Amino acid sequence: MKEKILIIGNFGYYSDKLNGQTMRTRSIYQLLINMKNKYNFHVSSFDTSINKKKITQSILYYLKFSYYYFNYDTFVIMPAQRAVGIVLPLFFYSSVLFQKKVHFVAIGGWIGDLLNRNPIYKKYVKSFRGIYVQTNSLKHKLEEMGLSNTIYFPNFRIYNDNDIINKIEISKIDKIVLYSRITKEKGVELAIDTIDEINKRRNLTIRLSIYGPIEPSYKERFKRIIHNKENILYKGIIQPDKVKQTLSSYDLLLFPTYYEGEGFPGTILDAMSAGVPIIASDWKYNSEIIVNEYTGLLFEVKNRSDLMNKLNFAIKNPSLINQMRINCIDESKKFCADNVGLILINSIQKAEKLNR
Repeated sequence: MKEKILIIGNFGYYSDKLNGQTMRTRSIYQLLINMKNKYNFHVSSFDTSINKKKITQSILYYLKFSYYYFNYDTFVIMPAQRAVGIVLPLFFYSSVLFQKKVHFVAIGGWIGDLLNRNPIYKKYVKSFRGIYVQTNSLKHKLEEMGLSNTIYFPNFRIYNDNDIINKIEISKIDKIVLYSRITKEKGVELAIDTIDEINKRRNLTIRLSIYGPIEPSYKERFKRIIHNKENILYKGIIQPDKVKQTLSSYDLLLFPTYYEGEGFPGTILDAMSAGVPIIASDWKYNSEIIVNEYTGLLFEVKNRSDLMNKLNFAIKNPSLINQMRINCIDESKKFCADNVGLILINSIQKAEKLNR
């Protein structure tokens, strides 16, 4: 008999959003779809991004959810932080009362702080078959809180097999990319100011290309900041099947984030897979993912002087950056879907056997 698995999360299809959360949700769904025949799974999805203010859509939404809730065996839930107050108790009771197998995939690095602030949530997640977190540091943090069902499940991507990446050695650093959600907390302004300053001080022409969805509340400010800056280019949103190929045409990726919810940013994995070294802030779990002076360079959070020093170091050492490009591709293989996916697959199968 096939194991019936429901993936519940923000796929972003109704809201037309493409960000770290929607990419992670889609990747996990696609992973299980790709493996369903091999492991005898029946996989369905439930997109929480639907507009519940539309009455007809809202009625259909809750009817569909009710059907899934009572007719599926296994749930893989990926709630946004603002939704956990509803989602966690709902699936706690489905686990305890109906013996449903619940796998909670935490997107980002906020789950530890949330559980510390809300002890009742710890009771809920203890009943789940697994709490999947993106870094070992976060895993250890949850284990110290008494959560023995915590599982390391890093980020991964399912790339287009036809991707052709640029492997030509670089002789100088002049094309830099910033690829993330566009908001102040992602360090966008720090990146722009630093590139501007380096160009002025060293009489260089380094271009910073910026990709990603602009946070609506930040849109006007961002337009003002880049206005009349010839070397700062906003290039829109990269479609998922073009990410690796697009990034590979750049020399370096800047990731100066200080966003509180950061976990294992897909941006870092995308850059490594494309053979692009990363200059990133030493923030949250970045130092666990980026090997300093091997796949990238880390700088002190919000410190423009330190970021400038790291950029100047990279500019003066193109041979080191070329070696880092090779290292990035090698390191990214640790996070290929086939390897990482088995963590979730094996856990689901183990839960299935325990219920027999």
